Amino acid sequence: MNGSLPDHHNWPQPVLSYSEAVRELHATIESEWDSVKQSACQTAAGRALWNHVVNDPLAELFAGETYLKNLYDKIKKDRLNNAPEVSGVILAVRTLWFDSKLELAVESFGGGGAQVVLLGAGMDTRAYRLECLKESDVYEIDFPEVMQMKHTLLQAAIGLINEPTMIAKSLRRIAVDIRDDDWFKKLMESGFIPEKNTPWEC
Repeated sequence: MNGSLPDHHNWPQPVLSYSEAVRELHATIESEWDSVKQSACQTAAGRALWNHVVNDPLAELFAGETYLKNLYDKIKKDRLNNAPEVSGVILAVRTLWFDSKLELAVESFGGGGAQVVLLGAGMDTRAYRLECLKESDVYEIDFPEVMQMKHTLLQAAIGLINEPTMIAKSLRRIAVDIRDDDWFKKLMESGFIPEKNTPWEC
């Protein structure tokens, strides 16, 4: 994974430059969301703190201070105690694995014109960071609260971070609980074509 890990004295600490608006949004997540929805931010914290493995410039924004600090403290403790597994490493490896599988799937379709469906997308940022998606239409599906919060966080962060450039050909967010029977209907209403080459990830 790109060489050795940073030692515990030099592990990259997150630089937190949140506006009050972003802090208030994350306070809502922490107080009102259940553990399933909150896992989207926990996963983003893993990508942010393992940024020497996974390049994700939006991860800190989507993670929030609480989850970043909690994971950072766990990483420091693991490194100081020479733990056999450092917190977040499985998430980082899992992200790289899914990225590579998605790239292979898109390339198997001739490198263009594919659709990509991310079920339970959470705070996923593949549409912004994977070059293999530049000719692909990406569909993110998750709870309405998660999709709305993702959009609101991006809007609230304008001016605080470099405006993210989307790499994918297009990105559509479908706000629906995939446990509902009509989620596929809503996906098709958003432009999804069932006959088109499509990798699915959940």
